[in-house]
Amino acid sequence: MTVFFKVLSVLIVAVGAFLVYGAGFLAGRTKTDGGIVSRPNHCEKDGSFSDDAGNEYEDYISRKSLSFKQMGLLLIMLGSISVLIAFR
Repeated sequence: MTVFFKVLSVLIVAVGAFLVYGAGFLAGRTKTDGGIVSRPNHCEKDGSFSDDAGNEYEDYISRKSLSFKQMGLLLIMLGSISVLIAFR
C-alpha cells in the first residue's frame, strides 16, 4: 500500500507539471462552448490579419492557458504534500 501511495503522489506531481508547462499547447487544442475557435484569417484585400479575430483568439488562449496553469499548480501542491507524507 505504501508503494502505491508513493507512486500515486509522484504521478500527481508529474501531471501537475505537465499541465503547467504544457498549458499553451493544451489551450490551443481545446474547444469552446460554441465550437472550435479558429485562427484569424487573412483579409482578402490586403493580405493582413483581422485585428478583431486575432485579439479574440489571443484572449481565448490566454484565459485557457491561465486556467490550465492554475489547475496544474493546485495539483503540484497536492502532490508535494502527499510526497512529503509518503516519503517521510
